[in-house]
Amino acid sequence: MPWPVGGPFESLGDRFSVQLGAQFCAHTHEIPDSLAMTAYDWYVIVFVRKGTGLVLHHESAKPDRIGPGSVLVAMPDVPWRIVAADHLKVTHLIVSREFMRSHVRLQTNPCVRNDTVADKVIDWAYPLDSQVVVLPASVRKKVWKAADKLVKLTDKHRLFRNYWRSTEFVCKVLEEVTVLLKRRIGDELSVDEDLSKRASMASMREQGGLDATILLAIRTIREKALGPLTVSQVAAVVHLSPGQLRRRFKEAMGKTPTAYRDMRRVLFMVDRLLGSDDPVGVIIAQAGWTNQARGLEVFTDAVKMTPPQLRECLGYPRAGW
Repeated sequence: MPWPVGGPFESLGDRFSVQLGAQFCAHTHEIPDSLAMTAYDWYVIVFVRKGTGLVLHHESAKPDRIGPGSVLVAMPDVPWRIVAADHLKVTHLIVSREFMRSHVRLQTNPCVRNDTVADKVIDWAYPLDSQVVVLPASVRKKVWKAADKLVKLTDKHRLFRNYWRSTEFVCKVLEEVTVLLKRRIGDELSVDEDLSKRASMASMREQGGLDATILLAIRTIREKALGPLTVSQVAAVVHLSPGQLRRRFKEAMGKTPTAYRDMRRVLFMVDRLLGSDDPVGVIIAQAGWTNQARGLEVFTDAVKMTPPQLRECLGYPRAGW
């Protein structure tokens, strides 16, 4: 069942109203009786503050008892139900798939730069469809305090102007809850690190300040990389000779202007390969290559696989990037 969208964050029986554009929200409410067996398309973390009850999992015949300090963690599209034995007070934290993926991409090392690899990391961090864990007494107050902050910060009037502050509390909650989750025996994170590094196209180098000339050159390449752009054309824009531009650009960026342009084209091709069904030849031309053989050569050298192999490796076209 998808979350209803729009309006304030409030309980609507077994559902919640979520403000348009929000990536997460929190709400504290009471459960006097029970919630219906429901599946949501966001991640759901339920903190039990007061009272006792049971959690019924869709795939498990044995329910879990819950009380103060219990935490239910449920994956998207997984049905679950809470039955109150004693008047329950809970705090729901709901988080979108997009936020979880972006959180993984920002926090993991080596860099994760695509949804396919991010989903692998999430599947490892949250290995079971739904489960109940108990917060240790030493961190219970800290987690509840963060949850209360989120309830206040993610109402319809405050969310977007407090977004970064809210994100900090979401990360604190995830940090404390994730380490408690039960994992399958021998369940180890297995991510194709080589693919992840290649997908990030990141160069390991010391970072320094960029002067106005190099910034202008970078902006020019970014804006015109998908056209017939040459080093001489960029040099003319920044009023340097081609040789001076190559030297200063490489000192600042760790690569030549041509290599930087090619990197932009490769990233464009990766995005189109995974986000469309366009033929490879069409995508090469869209990336700015007039010589398709040269475009294919540069792509294969950078990604270490051909465009069809990339599509096959990541499962399907239109995967998103």
